[in-house]
Amino acid sequence: MKNITVLGSGNGTNFEALIAAGLPVTHIVCDNADALILEKAGKTGVYWSLSKQQDGETLQEWGDDLIDIIGDPDLVICAGFMKILPKNVCDVYHNKIINMHPSLLPKYAGSTDAVYEGYKNTDTEFGVTIHHVTEELDGGPIILQRSFTIDSDVLLSDIQKKIKKLEHEMIVEVVNSLI
Repeated sequence: MKNITVLGSGNGTNFEALIAAGLPVTHIVCDNADALILEKAGKTGVYWSLSKQQDGETLQEWGDDLIDIIGDPDLVICAGFMKILPKNVCDVYHNKIINMHPSLLPKYAGSTDAVYEGYKNTDTEFGVTIHHVTEELDGGPIILQRSFTIDSDVLLSDIQKKIKKLEHEMIVEVVNSLI
């Protein structure tokens, strides 16, 4: 049995996709006490922890705390985790931590609203990238990237739904291949 830790900050829809696929998520680490992912973890019986950088705490110190909380899983998945991971976390989990980004990296790397940025820029191609996490923000080696094209009259909400669906499919595929 493999152990997967998911780092999340929000609604937890990618976590739900992993659970629905029967993947062994054993721990959620969240930096937002009000995040829906915590409620979803509780309903599924998945252990969860909170880890938020405290005032006056350096990134290195927060990273040390995060490493203690994460422990030694087989895989760490950033699924809507809205914090940049410190170097020490990237080093400890080298090649064991992956991230999903709702763009075709390197386009919109580092953006917290890449789909909206693409829409605002009248992009016609959108997609999702899953990559290894390194110290370079959204710059780690790409594991899988998929795209789709849209017509110019498509609503932003329709693009966001399609991105979410693609994320759910891709994360399950990638995790199955990695474990």
